[in-house]
Amino acid sequence: MQKMMVVCLCVFSLWHMGCGSGADGAKMTSARPTVLRIAFSPGQEEVEERVKTLQPVTDYLAKELDMEVTMVRTSSYSTIIEAMRAEKIDVAGMAPFTYVIASEKTNVDLLAAWGSPEVGARHYNSYFITHPNSGIKTMEDVVNRAGDIVLQFVDPASTSGHLIPRSHLMSLGLDPENDFKRVIFGMSHTTTILTVVSEKVDLAGCASSSLQRMLEAGTVKEDDFVMLWKSPPIPSVPMCIRGTLPDAFKEEVRAAYLNMKMKSPEAWGVMTSQFRDTSLVLMATHDSIYAPLRELAYQIDLLKDRKVP
Repeated sequence: MQKMMVVCLCVFSLWHMGCGSGADGAKMTSARPTVLRIAFSPGQEEVEERVKTLQPVTDYLAKELDMEVTMVRTSSYSTIIEAMRAEKIDVAGMAPFTYVIASEKTNVDLLAAWGSPEVGARHYNSYFITHPNSGIKTMEDVVNRAGDIVLQFVDPASTSGHLIPRSHLMSLGLDPENDFKRVIFGMSHTTTILTVVSEKVDLAGCASSSLQRMLEAGTVKEDDFVMLWKSPPIPSVPMCIRGTLPDAFKEEVRAAYLNMKMKSPEAWGVMTSQFRDTSLVLMATHDSIYAPLRELAYQIDLLKDRKVP
């Protein structure tokens, strides 16, 4: 059974995609790789514990694919895109907006997404939260007091921590960089939520799932924050694979993930431990699910130079 290796990969962020086109950065790889490199989600801050927890998943994939499997810890969502563009990683769970950026700027394919047979794709929400001592009670207060408010987003490539909350502010007539006292990025949902709770910032966008996990773990309490706004549903986080890999190998990897529940209950338990819904499965997904997010990103100028098919 293959032993898991852990690699930390730190590369420059490509916010606004100054790294060049995907065509320049991605070479067509015709041969089946000897190592499968899987990126950590930036939301998983407890790296050492997570590595131990992931061992059954790594063992299952190594056995199923008959190859070495390496876990790669990246520093941000944007880093995941750059690492895949540079062929430093092969598989990653991406935030929906991260996938949208990657699909426009490099060669990436969808493997699967979380959902359930009864209701289809899983969804989550974006929140705006503040701390109880901010005096901010509504989003109208945010509009009226923006010049005195320190605003925090999560990561430039985050969906619930940047794209969606930025879009909502703009719909209220606010330009974050010009209308707020200061705008910063926390680079993880956990950090961003804790920064609000500790009253170091006044307002932040974050993921409903991250806040719920922190509540259940006792990291924060209900009276530590005030929720000001909840977004419409956001489509599920997809599993993605480097598009320059051979098509036959991509299908092997897809099948391994889709069959995990049946073939390795232990590995499947690790994969689903982040969710409270035991009915969730990995399902085939399609780019059309994420197309509305792509259109939104172009509308508010977070994506530029639309890729021509």
